[in-house]
Amino acid sequence: MKRLNNLVVELASRAKLEPGDVVKFRNPREGWVFVSCDGKKPETRQLKINGRPHPWKGSFGDNLEAMCYLPQGEHVLAVHGKPARRLAIRSIPELLFTKYGYNPFVKNYGPYDWQFLKRYVLPHVNTVIGTGSPEQNTQNREWRSAGGKWIIERGMSFDKSARPDSGEVVSAWGGEPGMTDPAFDGLLLDEFFSGDDARYPAFSEALRRLGADPKFKGKKLYPYCGSHYPDRNDWGDYNEEDTSNSSVPFWRAAIQSGSRIAWERYLQERHDREIAKDLIEERIGEKIRLWQKVFPNVQESMIIAFGYMSMGFALNAHPSVDYKVFLDMQFRYLATEPALKGLYGITGWTSGYAEEETLKWTAQLYRHYGIEGNTQLLSKRYGFTYELPHIKNPDFAFNWEGWCVPVNIEKNCTVKSIDGYSALQGRWSVTDVGNSVMIVKRSSLRANAVSQPIRHLVRGKLYSVKLISGDYDDFVNGKSEEKLHTLKIGIEGGELVKEKCFQSPLPNHPTTKLGPFRRDHRYWFNLHHLVFRATAKTGKITISDWVTPGEPGAPIGQSTMYNFVEVQPYWAGEEQ
Repeated sequence: MKRLNNLVVELASRAKLEPGDVVKFRNPREGWVFVSCDGKKPETRQLKINGRPHPWKGSFGDNLEAMCYLPQGEHVLAVHGKPARRLAIRSIPELLFTKYGYNPFVKNYGPYDWQFLKRYVLPHVNTVIGTGSPEQNTQNREWRSAGGKWIIERGMSFDKSARPDSGEVVSAWGGEPGMTDPAFDGLLLDEFFSGDDARYPAFSEALRRLGADPKFKGKKLYPYCGSHYPDRNDWGDYNEEDTSNSSVPFWRAAIQSGSRIAWERYLQERHDREIAKDLIEERIGEKIRLWQKVFPNVQESMIIAFGYMSMGFALNAHPSVDYKVFLDMQFRYLATEPALKGLYGITGWTSGYAEEETLKWTAQLYRHYGIEGNTQLLSKRYGFTYELPHIKNPDFAFNWEGWCVPVNIEKNCTVKSIDGYSALQGRWSVTDVGNSVMIVKRSSLRANAVSQPIRHLVRGKLYSVKLISGDYDDFVNGKSEEKLHTLKIGIEGGELVKEKCFQSPLPNHPTTKLGPFRRDHRYWFNLHHLVFRATAKTGKITISDWVTPGEPGAPIGQSTMYNFVEVQPYWAGEEQ
C-alpha cells in the first residue's frame, strides 16, 4: 500500500493484468475502493471482485473506472475479457454530490438536471444526495446499478421544544424511506448543533438502536453538524456541572453506530491569501483537533461539508478574489494536513446556491484530491491565482480609485456606504465588505459611463464578469419590484460567449433583511453575468446607464447602484 495523500491510498497496481489473473488487496477500512484500467467500452471487460461481477461506472479519459463500496479486509479482483493495462486500485473517500433536484437560486445557471450532472459531476463522485421523490426513481436506478450510493436528506423531525423519547425518534428516523426503501442507502438528517439540548438523550439512544438493528443493515445515518465544537455551541456555552443533555454522547453514539458525521465548514473568502490560509487553519485544523481531544480519530467517521455557495447566499464575498482558488486551498488542506489523515468523505453544500462554474470546478477538485491523490493546488495547472489582478477597487471600497469617471458626469456619480447592504445581497456570514456602492443618476445629456482597464489577460483564455445592481430609488422608497435594470457592461479586448451571458433579477435571500426588506417583501437586485474570450493582453470594462451610446432607454433622473464587479478566469468544465 502507498499513501498518496490524506484521502487516497494506492492498494495495488499492475502494468498489465491478463484475463483470469487476480490481484489481492486489503481495504484498510469499510468504504470506497476505486478501480481503473485502460479502455473506453465497459462491454469489452468484466470486472469481478471476490468472484462476483461488479459494474463499471463508465469511462473517463482513456480509462474504464469503477467505484466499489467494500468492507474492511482482504479482497480479490479479476478482469475478464481483454487484458487490462494501467490497472490501479485505490482506497478513496466518500465523494458526495449535494443535491440532486435542487436547481440554482439564479435560474440562468441551470438547470442542474441529470444530463448536466452526468457530463460534469457524476464521473467524479460516488454518492448522490437526493430528495427521495418518485421523479428521481429512473436516475436512482441508473446510478445504483453502476455501483453508486443514493441517500436522501430530511430535517431531524423534532423542533427545539420537542421532548421525544427514543422510541419516537427511532420510529421517525427509522421510518424514513432512506432507511426503509431498498432503493436508498441512508438518510442525512439536517441539522444538529452541539451543546446542551434536552433532546439529546433520546437522540443518542435512537442512534444506538438504529445502528444495532439488523433490518437497517447496509443503511447509514448522516447527522449534519452545524457547530465548531463537539461539546458546546459556537459561543462556548456548556454546562460543566450537568452533562445529562450534552451533545457528546450523541456524537459518540454516531461514531460507534457506524453513522457518518457531516461537519459543516462554510468559510467566507478573505481579501488576502495569507489571511485566508490562517482562516482555513483556524476553522478546520484547530477545530478538528478539539474534536479529536474528545473523540480520537473522529475524522475517520466524518464528512467535511464545504460551502460552495457562490451567489445569492454567498461565501464569495470579495470580488478581488477567485473563489475557485479559495475552494482549492480548502481541499488541499484536507489532503495534506496530518490531523485529517483518513478523513471519511467530502461534500459541497449545496447546489441551489452554487454557480454552474463552481459546481463544475468542485467536481474537478473531488477528482484531483479524492481520486488521483494529488497534493498540489489544481489552480496552478490553469494559472488561476487567489488575488485577482485584472481590475482595481471592484467593490468601490476606495471611492472611485482605479475607475475613470469623466469630469462631465462626476455630478451624476456618487459612492456611498449603506450599512447592511452586503448582507442584504446575501454575502454570508454578515460582513461590511460590499456595503459601498456606486450610484449613478441617469442624465438626458450623456451616459454615465465609468471604465477601467482589464489587465493581465491571456489571449484565447476565457474570463467571466459579474456585477450586482440595484434600483436605488426603489431601495430608498422601500419598493419591491422584480425588473431588469438599464445597465450595460461593455468589454473591449475580448469576444463575448453569448450563450453564457445573461442579466437576471435576484431577490434578497429569505433569511436576510434590511429596513422594510425581508422574507415577505423582497428587494430585487440584478445579477449581470458575462463570459468573454480574451483577444488582447489588456482590455477595458465600461459600465453605462444608457442602453446604447445614443439612447437612454430608461427614465431620466432614475438612480441605479452597483458593486461587486468581479473579473476572473472562467472554468468551462472541460479543457478550454
